[in-house]
Amino acid sequence: MTTHPFRLNPGDWLHVVEFGLLLVTLGMFVKTIQYTESQVDKHSHQLDRIEHYLSSRDPEYWQRTQEGSIAPIN
Repeated sequence: MTTHPFRLNPGDWLHVVEFGLLLVTLGMFVKTIQYTESQVDKHSHQLDRIEHYLSSRDPEYWQRTQEGSIAPIN
């Protein structure tokens, strides 16, 4: 009697499916992290532009920020 050396039983197929789901889940997690990172970068850039605008309109902005009379944008 010869048996095929690479025959998978139902338990083996279940492991293959679990591994595939793991890869899909990891891919989704990486995409979520990348999206969150891009949003943080975008908002940081916007805050930098706002702070630049405020400092250009008020020559004493940085001095008052250091004194604590203006809350810095971080």
